[in-house]
Amino acid sequence: MVGDLLERGTARLIAIDGKARRRLLSRVPSLFAGTIPASAYPGAGAIQTVASRTLWVVKDSASPDLVYGILRALFHPANRVLLDAGEPSARSIRLDQAAEGLTAPLHPGAARFYRDMGIRADPAKSR
Repeated sequence: MVGDLLERGTARLIAIDGKARRRLLSRVPSLFAGTIPASAYPGAGAIQTVASRTLWVVKDSASPDLVYGILRALFHPANRVLLDAGEPSARSIRLDQAAEGLTAPLHPGAARFYRDMGIRADPAKSR
């Protein structure tokens, strides 16, 4: 885990900011400017960086009903507490943003889930 490596001094966080970040963001539209909050890791301050969406990839042969069911479970309100208590990046997994800025086609089960939830999949939309 990143926190363990930082605590032992075997890793450190390096900022990605300024001109280099702007250039990277202009070249890779699926990335967006982000900040690792100071509260994410003990002893580390806020760090400017780039981020990408959490992307779950499945085989196209996966059952549409299975994919639909997994998404239904992931976004069930009872699981919000688990996402918020997990890794810092899990806190940003939100239904209202899950189908934005897609870099791959949606599986039919995922497309049906988002459609049923009133979420429009938009590969051109990003943070």
